[in-house]
Amino acid sequence: MYKDHVNNINISSKPKLIFFPIISVFLGIILFPAILGLILSLLFNSSINDLTSPAYTIGMGISLFLSASILCKMSKITFSDLGLNRKGLLKDVSIGAVIGVTMIISLVIIILLLGGIKLNYIFSSQNIFSIISAFIYFMFQGTLEELIYRGYMMPHYEKVIGEKWAIIVSSIIFTIVHGFNPNLHILSTINIFIFGIVFSAIYIKTGSLWVVGIVHGVWNFLQGYFFGSQISGNSVTTSIFYSIPQPGKNLISGGNFGYEGSIITTIIGILVIILFLKLVKINK
Repeated sequence: MYKDHVNNINISSKPKLIFFPIISVFLGIILFPAILGLILSLLFNSSINDLTSPAYTIGMGISLFLSASILCKMSKITFSDLGLNRKGLLKDVSIGAVIGVTMIISLVIIILLLGGIKLNYIFSSQNIFSIISAFIYFMFQGTLEELIYRGYMMPHYEKVIGEKWAIIVSSIIFTIVHGFNPNLHILSTINIFIFGIVFSAIYIKTGSLWVVGIVHGVWNFLQGYFFGSQISGNSVTTSIFYSIPQPGKNLISGGNFGYEGSIITTIIGILVIILFLKLVKINK
């Protein structure tokens, strides 16, 4: 199915194949979420610093639809060519949820067993609306990022540099954009790159943006708003548990960057890559 997405891109101009995806990063990752979030925050009279407020959540949903629509116009493709198929939607979402939950639960259990963190239960029913809003936000946000990097950029680059290099280059760009996150360090940077490859492998295997988008969204939501860890260095405002990194265990816990700065994340990411790349032949 993924190969169909590549073949349905009928652009012959190499500059367009290279620069259209860069434009998509600017529009979908930077411009639309920021502007729509700000405008809706002013309309809803909510904090512009709370990215999971209803205003930003609605803005992220609109950004996803708007980005997909514009990318289809730019490259003369359909939503299906981006991996956004209506057929099998519920199945794909379920598969993505199972993969995402399995990865993050496995990670947290191992970090706990190795003494990297302590978990305190801090849930308050007063925060249930914020947590639900955060869940919806991250489903949109994860799917939007995957739309840009895997659904659009990777197939376009494959037509220029082949599948293997398309995976690597799109993952490098994914890492560079995340390089502005707070508390970034060498291992967390490596892990972001590794998970760029993880998401690429999942998308190539399934051909479904719903699967990989939900994997990404569930991964972000659970580590932040369920387990109370930082999400790629960004602190959360509320959660069900609170993750406390233990002194001298930063290599295991990820320290101030959160779980994505952990060596356990490195290992799990590599194992997932091996698993999915064994299921699909990567063309050189």
